[in-house]
Amino acid sequence: MAKTSQNPRNSAPTAPVAAGQDGHDADNPFVDTVTMEKIVGLCKRRGFIFQSSEIYGGLASTYDYGHYGVLLKQNVKNEWQRAMVAERDDIVLLDSAIILHPKVWVASGHLTGFSDPLVDCRTCKLRFRADHLESASCGRKPSKQAGETDDCDLTEARQFNLMFETSIGPVKDEGSAAYLRPETAQGIFVNFKNVTSSMRVKPPFGIAQIGKSFRNEITPGNFLFRMREFEQMEMEYFVPPALAEEQYRYWIDERRRWYLELGMRESHLRVRAHEPDELSHYSSGTSDLEYLFPIGWSELEGIANRGDFDLRQHAEHSGAKLEWIGQDERYVPHVIEPAAGADRAALAFLVDAYDEEVVADRPRTVLRLHPRLAPVKVAVLPLIGNDSAMVEKARGMYEELRRALPTEYDDSAAIGKRYRRQDEIGTPWALTFDHELGDSLAFVHAQENWARDPSWLGPVAGIHAALAAVPDSIEGLTSLPGRLGTPGDPASVFEMLAPQNAQHGLWNLVDLLALTAAVVLTVVVYRRLGLPFALFSAASLAIATSAPGETLPLHSMVRFVMVDFPVLIVGATLLAGRPQLRTGVLVTLGAVTAVAGVAFGRAIWIA
Repeated sequence: MAKTSQNPRNSAPTAPVAAGQDGHDADNPFVDTVTMEKIVGLCKRRGFIFQSSEIYGGLASTYDYGHYGVLLKQNVKNEWQRAMVAERDDIVLLDSAIILHPKVWVASGHLTGFSDPLVDCRTCKLRFRADHLESASCGRKPSKQAGETDDCDLTEARQFNLMFETSIGPVKDEGSAAYLRPETAQGIFVNFKNVTSSMRVKPPFGIAQIGKSFRNEITPGNFLFRMREFEQMEMEYFVPPALAEEQYRYWIDERRRWYLELGMRESHLRVRAHEPDELSHYSSGTSDLEYLFPIGWSELEGIANRGDFDLRQHAEHSGAKLEWIGQDERYVPHVIEPAAGADRAALAFLVDAYDEEVVADRPRTVLRLHPRLAPVKVAVLPLIGNDSAMVEKARGMYEELRRALPTEYDDSAAIGKRYRRQDEIGTPWALTFDHELGDSLAFVHAQENWARDPSWLGPVAGIHAALAAVPDSIEGLTSLPGRLGTPGDPASVFEMLAPQNAQHGLWNLVDLLALTAAVVLTVVVYRRLGLPFALFSAASLAIATSAPGETLPLHSMVRFVMVDFPVLIVGATLLAGRPQLRTGVLVTLGAVTAVAGVAFGRAIWIA
């Protein structure tokens, strides 16, 4: 059966969408069908995200991550850390405390300046951000904006501090007040001296941190987009003042590239520089990476040139010297800050991956997540879930794969329903076991292909290597069906990736030469030594013919050493002539020993 809709990821990337447009492009066959309601429904149905404390009616804008949600967000964080730390040698990690000394927030300005303008409606009793009234709905008439109807009675705006206050110690008094951190950045700044004295770093260098932050938002909402408890991925990059502008531009491009490499559509990602009246007092430049969410263009990540404000403030309030001292230099570094949210990034990847299509007149929902982000990489599925032999074979493959890849086994319900489940959680690969294939083969499906009749097989022993070599890019993943070929075809990906078929073409040539030599030597043996020896040679030929290059490495090694080489020894001895028998045998044995060593080394390397 063939799909009735095309894969949108196969279309050419389009130019970035201008502000105010809906994201649709006449030249791009992809048409957004996603809404925030569909994302919320999918996340609950498939165990990504649940409303927190739901049995008690829920708590506004707080959410619990289910199994697949935990795996997805962890993959997002792992990819961020890989790009920031593992692939660089100028950034180190930190995990600072959630509750810091209260003076940290005095120095940073959060205690007095980290606030939003708040207004109350005396009629509907709701609270709104005064600077976001144009996007707030009236409590009595949701189709109207807050303050737009005659019934609305809004108070004057007042400042509302966004930090959560708590207390330290058994008695709550004036000296026990503390705060849950509203950002992870300040924990990095107050550890600047510790890091520079212990980690052998020098500017430019960065300190990266992933951790929870808390903000008592006035109007949280839009699912994971704005929550009171969220996880940040922040990096503070300390640079000489003269390099600040150059590094600011570099990190804008670098962070944009990260999202695109993980499959985000270029048409739904843009860079927006803040206007002068939007800049924080310490910032000489801030740009947002914005994504086209179902709610419109909104911030996905911010990159700011913070200058030396933070280090100077903490130095002033703490009395510590927070500066870089080199052999011939001494200065307070400037800071470039790429700040992202793990929850908001996970939401953006979910929205970007969401697709709906019709297969055989039946609708299906598909998450086309990048393989690196997919919660499950491979699903192992026996065609018939109550067939013990088939289940045993599938479970064996599952147990093997799960040690190397996030793998899921499923034998419940019909095979079609199991495919749909994997569609909706974004699994890129599925292996299906069927009795008709025997013990050595399994159907291998890519997400783009498993709604159709299976079109290619893979050798069970080579599946692990094939999956490990899956291209990282979505384009590479979706183009695999045309490149996989079929077993037996030397150009087949599975033939080339199966461990027992390494150097496929070279060793098939060796096999062909050995078989040819066996045929010739059988005739020679019959003429020189008679029928019994000829039968031995013919048997060798039969065994060699029954053990083609696709067999296991050990089988190939035994064949080379125990079958083909004795035939070659006998033949070489006969052809060398009886007077030179000893010399011929020695020369032949030397050659055979060398070739046998190569064959043995080949088998061990493959195994």
